[in-house]
Amino acid sequence: MRSVKGALTIARRAKADDKIGLLAPKDNAAEAAVVKGLQVIPIQNLREAVGFLEGEVKISPTRVDLARLFDQPREDELDSFSNRKKNPRIVVLPPPTGFEPPANFRMAIGKKASAAPG
Repeated sequence: MRSVKGALTIARRAKADDKIGLLAPKDNAAEAAVVKGLQVIPIQNLREAVGFLEGEVKISPTRVDLARLFDQPREDELDSFSNRKKNPRIVVLPPPTGFEPPANFRMAIGKKASAAPG
């Protein structure tokens, strides 16, 4: 079973149409599984899909921990401009040349938020 484009959009539509589940290619199952209340069944081939639908094959739904995906790094995980080595999900880049933050600009990564000096 080949991966598809738009798995999240398809899953959102299935949920909007009051479907309870969706068969998705294994490579796209995690993307579709972010839709709450929709069981996403990862399949590898059509034989497996037919077996699941006929009740001959048991496949557990894919689960995605959104809190873990969007979790902020701890202060000890950060380094200067990029923490790719310790946490590859987050990349911190320097501001563009000439960037002037607004007076109420706040930084809140790894420490308590405070107003920018200026």
